Amino acid sequence: RIAKRNFEVAEGDLITMLNVFTAFIENDQSKQFCRAYYLNYRNLNCAYELRVQLIKLAKKHLNLPVKSCNGNVEIICKCITSAFFLNAAYLHYTGVYKRIQGGLDLHIHPLSSLYTLPQPQYIIFTELVHTTKLFMSNITVIKEEWLAELSSHYYCKTSIQNNV
Repeated sequence: RIAKRNFEVAEGDLITMLNVFTAFIENDQSKQFCRAYYLNYRNLNCAYELRVQLIKLAKKHLNLPVKSCNGNVEIICKCITSAFFLNAAYLHYTGVYKRIQGGLDLHIHPLSSLYTLPQPQYIIFTELVHTTKLFMSNITVIKEEWLAELSSHYYCKTSIQNNV
Protein backbone atom coordinates (compact mmCIF):
# COMPACT_ATOMS: atom_id res chain seq x y z
CA ARG A 1 0.00 0.00 0.00
CA ILE A 2 2.82 2.43 0.86
CA ALA A 3 4.57 1.80 -2.49
CA LYS A 4 1.34 2.53 -4.37
CA ARG A 5 0.99 5.91 -2.66
CA ASN A 6 3.56 7.26 -5.13
CA PHE A 7 0.78 7.30 -7.71
CA GLU A 8 -2.07 8.66 -5.59
CA VAL A 9 -3.59 12.03 -6.44
CA ALA A 10 -6.31 14.20 -4.91
CA GLU A 11 -8.53 13.71 -7.98
CA GLY A 12 -9.31 10.19 -6.83
CA ASP A 13 -8.97 6.49 -7.53
CA LEU A 14 -9.50 6.41 -11.29
CA ILE A 15 -6.85 9.06 -11.93
CA THR A 16 -4.57 7.17 -9.53
CA MET A 17 -5.13 4.02 -11.62
CA LEU A 18 -4.37 6.01 -14.76
CA ASN A 19 -1.10 7.16 -13.16
CA VAL A 20 -0.19 3.54 -12.41
CA PHE A 21 -0.97 2.50 -15.99
CA THR A 22 0.97 5.42 -17.47
CA ALA A 23 3.99 4.62 -15.28
CA PHE A 24 3.75 0.97 -16.35
CA ILE A 25 3.90 2.00 -20.03
CA GLU A 26 6.73 4.49 -19.38
CA ASN A 27 8.69 1.66 -17.75
CA ASP A 28 8.31 -0.55 -20.85
CA GLN A 29 5.66 -2.83 -19.27
CA SER A 30 8.36 -4.17 -16.96
CA LYS A 31 7.83 -7.00 -14.47
CA GLN A 32 10.55 -5.38 -12.31
CA PHE A 33 8.49 -2.20 -12.11
CA CYS A 34 5.44 -4.18 -11.02
CA ARG A 35 7.43 -6.04 -8.35
CA ALA A 36 8.89 -2.80 -7.00
CA TYR A 37 5.42 -1.27 -6.52
CA TYR A 38 3.53 -4.49 -5.67
CA LEU A 39 1.42 -4.27 -8.81
CA ASN A 40 -0.19 -7.13 -10.70
CA TYR A 41 1.80 -7.51 -13.93
CA ARG A 42 -0.78 -9.73 -15.66
CA ASN A 43 -3.62 -7.26 -15.07
CA LEU A 44 -1.59 -4.26 -16.25
CA ASN A 45 -0.35 -6.13 -19.31
CA CYS A 46 -3.92 -7.21 -20.12
CA ALA A 47 -5.05 -3.57 -19.82
CA TYR A 48 -2.21 -2.52 -22.13
CA GLU A 49 -3.17 -5.12 -24.75
CA LEU A 50 -6.83 -4.10 -24.51
CA ARG A 51 -5.85 -0.46 -25.03
CA VAL A 52 -3.86 -1.39 -28.15
CA GLN A 53 -6.84 -3.33 -29.53
CA LEU A 54 -9.27 -0.47 -28.82
CA ILE A 55 -7.02 2.08 -30.53
CA LYS A 56 -6.68 -0.21 -33.55
CA LEU A 57 -10.45 -0.73 -33.68
CA ALA A 58 -11.16 3.00 -33.36
CA LYS A 59 -8.71 3.95 -36.12
CA LYS A 60 -9.07 1.14 -38.61
CA HIS A 61 -12.64 -0.08 -38.39
CA LEU A 62 -14.58 2.86 -36.97
CA ASN A 63 -12.47 5.57 -38.59
CA LEU A 64 -12.43 7.56 -35.34
CA PRO A 65 -9.59 9.92 -34.53
CA VAL A 66 -7.70 9.07 -31.35
CA LYS A 67 -6.86 12.22 -29.43
CA SER A 68 -5.00 12.83 -26.21
CA CYS A 69 -5.99 15.24 -23.48
CA ASN A 70 -2.25 16.00 -23.09
CA GLY A 71 -2.31 15.48 -19.35
CA ASN A 72 -5.34 17.70 -18.70
CA VAL A 73 -6.90 15.82 -15.78
CA GLU A 74 -10.02 18.00 -15.78
CA ILE A 75 -10.97 16.68 -19.22
CA ILE A 76 -10.66 13.11 -17.96
CA CYS A 77 -12.71 13.88 -14.84
CA LYS A 78 -15.40 15.47 -17.01
CA CYS A 79 -15.53 12.34 -19.19
CA ILE A 80 -15.94 10.20 -16.07
CA THR A 81 -18.69 12.54 -14.87
CA SER A 82 -20.58 12.31 -18.16
CA ALA A 83 -20.38 8.51 -18.07
CA PHE A 84 -21.25 7.95 -14.40
CA PHE A 85 -23.48 10.97 -13.63
CA LEU A 86 -26.08 8.70 -12.00
CA ASN A 87 -23.44 7.74 -9.42
CA ALA A 88 -22.91 11.25 -8.08
CA ALA A 89 -22.81 11.98 -4.37
CA TYR A 90 -22.38 15.10 -2.27
CA LEU A 91 -20.99 15.62 1.22
CA HIS A 92 -23.94 16.20 3.55
CA TYR A 93 -23.57 18.54 6.53
CA THR A 94 -23.73 15.46 8.80
CA GLY A 95 -20.37 14.28 7.44
CA VAL A 96 -21.65 11.39 5.32
CA TYR A 97 -22.08 11.37 1.57
CA LYS A 98 -25.56 11.26 0.09
CA ARG A 99 -26.29 9.92 -3.34
CA ILE A 100 -27.88 12.73 -5.35
CA GLN A 101 -30.33 10.27 -6.88
CA GLY A 102 -32.13 8.72 -3.93
CA GLY A 103 -30.30 10.20 -0.95
CA LEU A 104 -28.64 6.97 0.23
CA ASP A 105 -25.99 7.35 2.95
CA LEU A 106 -22.61 6.45 1.45
CA HIS A 107 -19.05 6.23 2.77
CA ILE A 108 -15.62 6.31 1.16
CA HIS A 109 -14.07 2.84 1.10
CA PRO A 110 -11.00 2.53 3.35
CA LEU A 111 -8.89 1.36 0.37
CA SER A 112 -9.71 4.49 -1.63
CA SER A 113 -6.94 7.01 -2.23
CA LEU A 114 -9.37 9.64 -0.88
CA TYR A 115 -9.96 7.90 2.46
CA THR A 116 -7.26 9.82 4.34
CA LEU A 117 -7.63 13.13 2.48
CA PRO A 118 -10.01 16.00 3.28
CA GLN A 119 -13.45 15.06 1.99
CA PRO A 120 -14.37 16.68 -1.33
CA GLN A 121 -17.83 18.20 -1.71
CA TYR A 122 -18.88 16.25 -4.83
CA ILE A 123 -17.74 12.88 -6.12
CA ILE A 124 -18.55 10.21 -8.67
CA PHE A 125 -18.18 6.51 -7.87
CA THR A 126 -18.28 3.46 -10.13
CA GLU A 127 -19.09 0.79 -7.57
CA LEU A 128 -20.86 0.29 -4.26
CA VAL A 129 -19.67 -2.33 -1.79
CA HIS A 130 -22.01 -3.31 1.03
CA THR A 131 -20.34 -4.64 4.18
CA THR A 132 -21.07 -2.93 7.49
CA LYS A 133 -22.01 0.22 5.51
CA LEU A 134 -22.45 1.19 1.88
CA PHE A 135 -18.94 2.01 0.66
CA MET A 136 -18.13 3.79 -2.60
CA SER A 137 -15.12 2.63 -4.57
CA ASN A 138 -13.37 3.90 -7.69
CA ILE A 139 -14.10 7.48 -6.71
CA THR A 140 -13.36 10.62 -8.72
CA VAL A 141 -13.61 14.17 -7.38
CA ILE A 142 -15.85 16.40 -9.48
CA LYS A 143 -17.23 19.92 -9.49
CA GLU A 144 -20.92 20.47 -8.83
CA GLU A 145 -21.45 22.47 -12.01
CA TRP A 146 -20.23 19.58 -14.18
CA LEU A 147 -23.38 17.61 -13.38
CA ALA A 148 -25.69 20.24 -14.88
CA GLU A 149 -23.24 20.99 -17.70
CA LEU A 150 -22.53 17.39 -18.77
CA SER A 151 -25.86 15.74 -18.00
CA SER A 152 -28.35 18.56 -18.40
CA HIS A 153 -30.90 16.03 -19.62
CA TYR A 154 -30.94 14.62 -16.09
CA TYR A 155 -29.77 17.28 -13.65
CA CYS A 156 -30.55 20.94 -13.36
CA LYS A 157 -28.98 23.39 -10.93
CA THR A 158 -32.05 23.59 -8.69
CA SER A 159 -32.47 19.83 -8.28
CA ILE A 160 -28.91 19.52 -6.98
CA GLN A 161 -29.30 22.43 -4.57
CA ASN A 162 -32.64 21.14 -3.27
CA ASN A 163 -31.05 17.84 -2.25
CA VAL A 164 -28.46 19.58 -0.07
